[in-house]
Amino acid sequence: MQKPLALLAVVLIAFILATGLATGAIVRDEFTVPLDRYVNLSSNLTIHILQVTISSETYGGAYSPDPENSIWPVLLFQYENYGIQQVAGRLHMQFTDSAGEVYDKKDVYMGGPIYPGKKSPPQTLEIAIPKNRTLAGVIVIDEWTGKQVLIPVEYGSSSSTAFGSTQTPSPEIVVVVDDNLRNLLIIPIILVIVGLVGWYIAKTRLF
Repeated sequence: MQKPLALLAVVLIAFILATGLATGAIVRDEFTVPLDRYVNLSSNLTIHILQVTISSETYGGAYSPDPENSIWPVLLFQYENYGIQQVAGRLHMQFTDSAGEVYDKKDVYMGGPIYPGKKSPPQTLEIAIPKNRTLAGVIVIDEWTGKQVLIPVEYGSSSSTAFGSTQTPSPEIVVVVDDNLRNLLIIPIILVIVGLVGWYIAKTRLF
């Protein structure tokens, strides 16, 4: 009885270790700045700018030609239709930094059709900016009316303004699961487990 139990323990340990590897955890530095601003660019549409999270690693929504020297602000917002007819958001977002540079994804418009009295699901926009710059503001543009508004990003005492600067407190460490890595590892993990089970069956001559 000892040998089968020992073999079963090996299988369980292998499964636990493989599952741990499959999570593909990535440690990133990031902090979130609450914005909580309502913007009315038309008589029917109100945009709620919720927050911006500034991360040392991309979430996959923006490309940078120099990722080692980039940070990735991720804007979270939603919009609501206060009118009596269905409307489309067609919003364009831009970021500005401490040097006055403007960053945007050209021809990328946020916001689909929304019925009266309804809110959109929360939406995100990620854009890469240089690591040695500070995110200064978010520009919200209504492409239907051409109106726009600048929302400044105001950093509190608990927020940092740039990674690696002398004024930066230690950002929160967040563990994020990399789904692509997990998907790549799951097949060899299954093969290892199936092989161990098959070897166990052959050794005990259950068939």
